[in-house]
Amino acid sequence: MKTALVLMTILGCDDAAVQCHYIEAVDRQWASIQACDADSESNLDRFMRMDYPVIVAVCETTTAGTVPAPGKPAGNHRCANTRW
Repeated sequence: MKTALVLMTILGCDDAAVQCHYIEAVDRQWASIQACDADSESNLDRFMRMDYPVIVAVCETTTAGTVPAPGKPAGNHRCANTRW
């Protein structure tokens, strides 16, 4: 049985949050999207000085043993939190 893991990726985006660029994958894993979402706000604070008008945290599921390439969603994902 494969175990699903949840990873958080931080993206820097344009004003409309349409064009986004990979900033960093947070060095932590969560057991659920909800737990990742709950931690996303505190993780976003570290990136507020980046040169992007919008910073987003994306929580996504991946299978144990596979890690997505930077900027590429691994599977089920959604924008957890956004800072304008």
